[in-house]
Amino acid sequence: MILAVAPTGARRGKKDHPGLPMRLEEISAEARSCADAGASILHLHVRGPHGSHSIDPGLYEDVIAAVREETGDRLLIQATTEAAGVFSRPEQFATATTIRPDSISLAVREICPDAAAEQTAKSLYEVLARRKILVQHIAYDPCDLTRLQGLRERAVIPESVMFVQIVLGRYGGRDGDQRDFEAFAPLLTDPSCIWSVCCFGPWESMAVSAAAASGGHARVGFENNLIARNGSPAASNTQLVDEAAGLIRATGRALATRKDITDMFPVLK
Repeated sequence: MILAVAPTGARRGKKDHPGLPMRLEEISAEARSCADAGASILHLHVRGPHGSHSIDPGLYEDVIAAVREETGDRLLIQATTEAAGVFSRPEQFATATTIRPDSISLAVREICPDAAAEQTAKSLYEVLARRKILVQHIAYDPCDLTRLQGLRERAVIPESVMFVQIVLGRYGGRDGDQRDFEAFAPLLTDPSCIWSVCCFGPWESMAVSAAAASGGHARVGFENNLIARNGSPAASNTQLVDEAAGLIRATGRALATRKDITDMFPVLK
């Protein structure tokens, strides 16, 4: 089972948690610690000089290099083009076609919001596939997931095996819960769609267990949740990864390595 970690996100800062990693050296050290605890994907956000969310290619290149130096080849590094209400679609495309991570996270509602956007989105997806960069498609609700399936049927998305991140809850105080997961569940039966779940708020650990029991994968971390399993503030991203790894092992599933992930997705070969 893939266990990813999103240690930083786009919106939180040190006021939210003093241990939230923002600087290059903090992110790379946290990446190593989370890899030691069982994570196999790093969902990476970078920050500008004053701590604001950034998708600057140069910043990405610096942090990716630092993480690779710190962790070797243990982690699959996944960048994101999340707009966060700041960046335009052309800016997102420019970043996605400049940087060279192992994987990239793209929200379908940002990259391909409607039929008029399909041709340019198709060109982007094809470029990434040629470069052997694994796209993780973000679905914020079941409508997004249905749209992704339609894009595959129309060959806008070229992958034979699609990687999808389903998101439970939202920024701004609406925590995810079981009802959010159940809304997605009927759409998660396609064997050529490998899915992972992340959850805003303290239901995160239950989301990990639900994914493990349903054949899915999971992402944890301070981007979405700051609360440990016992209801107290988590000390670090590593604590959340360690707790999630324990839940996964308790179901009898093994934690995926980077090699396991490469075997799952033809685009990486």
